[in-house]
Amino acid sequence: MAAEVKTEQVQTVTAVGVMEKYIRIADNFIILYDASGSMGRPYKDTGMQMIEAAEKALKEKVALMPDLGWQAGLYLFTPWEPFYEMQPFDKAKFAAAVDRLPDTASAGTFKGQPTPLVEGLEKLDPILAKASGRTVVFIFTYGTYKLPASKKRPLEVIKELTAKHDVCFNIISTAGLEKDIQILQRMADVNTCSRVIPFNWLLGHPHRTTGSLYTVRSVPFVVTTTETKVTDV
Repeated sequence: MAAEVKTEQVQTVTAVGVMEKYIRIADNFIILYDASGSMGRPYKDTGMQMIEAAEKALKEKVALMPDLGWQAGLYLFTPWEPFYEMQPFDKAKFAAAVDRLPDTASAGTFKGQPTPLVEGLEKLDPILAKASGRTVVFIFTYGTYKLPASKKRPLEVIKELTAKHDVCFNIISTAGLEKDIQILQRMADVNTCSRVIPFNWLLGHPHRTTGSLYTVRSVPFVVTTTETKVTDV
């Protein structure tokens, strides 16, 4: 005897939830690090010098970052020295480069080191010229600087860079005097995507500077399983 077996596909929901999706906003980022004399002063009542606190904040930021395919660079500008030449972002290698930055043990005579901020900004021009897409430049600065032979001010150079390139400046301010705070604010006012970030607002809160590089969106998901069941013979 023969029999016809009838079946149907039955779907069962096994999980419902929300996952976080990282959306890249910028294509590249560059960090300009300050190890000048102003970074040798104590940072509040933490027992750290400013240069130690800045490195701690930078390490916190790198530890938080996902790998979204950026091109990245890390440069000391007091004086100019590349620690991570502009290249694809590799989180482990970038973190190792941060570890090599000058600190109180290795900076040598950094306490007497001037701040050639203008020269550092000018060195960005050829790097930005080779970059594709939007670049975010993070600058650790006290607001003071050594006036170069050209007599150019940092604001002049930033205006030139933003006119030529798709670049935004996130100025990590360690400034204490009102005149220095105003200098940094004028630098950030060159375009709508640049801003001043007070250092004490950043330390311990690395997520507060990620918005210029990527955003996080909550995406709902449903997991289902499919079974074949006999319904009739």
